[in-house]
Amino acid sequence: MFVGVLGRRIIGGIRRPRGRKFKMGLSEKYRKSLELKWALRLKTAIPEWGNFDGVVTHNNKSMVVFREFPEFAADGVLILPKKHICGYRDSGFERCANAILRDGGALDDLCAIPWLDQIESLPQLFQEFVTRDVWPGVEVVFDDGDQSAYYIGPVLSADDRGFALCCYDSNGKWEKVYRLEYQEVARVTLGDNYTTEFNRYMRKHGADQLEKIRGRFEP
Repeated sequence: MFVGVLGRRIIGGIRRPRGRKFKMGLSEKYRKSLELKWALRLKTAIPEWGNFDGVVTHNNKSMVVFREFPEFAADGVLILPKKHICGYRDSGFERCANAILRDGGALDDLCAIPWLDQIESLPQLFQEFVTRDVWPGVEVVFDDGDQSAYYIGPVLSADDRGFALCCYDSNGKWEKVYRLEYQEVARVTLGDNYTTEFNRYMRKHGADQLEKIRGRFEP
């Protein structure tokens, strides 16, 4: 689980191996999770805290939309590019977890953000963030997958190659505008308690400074 991350954090770790066998098995697991509303664990190439438990709600060629269920309760939506997913777990742990989730009705309504059903690519997703003024959490990997950084804040612009995100830190202070490429994006987080509450605070208390940053920004 990715718990208690504040602002932008750089993390070091060990790169996980990938392979054709894993990819073939993953395709089957995506379909199973989507069609049966079946919770499983997806393992990503994010160096630390890169395993996520939940249900696939949308599956296309380049990414999956994943309703996360930490501790048997829904907490946001993840968009996971498939190039950074390197494995899964679907074992007795997941059979028990699914029984608990179904018994409590947690899997009855998985479509937390309806407009995501129309999204087919990261460029389209980030352009929607600009249009809708959505503030996502975005994790990117770099140094050949050995490190990652997590950003939260508004997306100021997006094109076919990448996007510009104005990030705030764990002290509730605006940092700067980061220009990032889609190929680096390993995870996008929407609607979880952490980003929702921190974004609410920054929209209220950081609005004046953000407007100054927007005024100086050149796409």
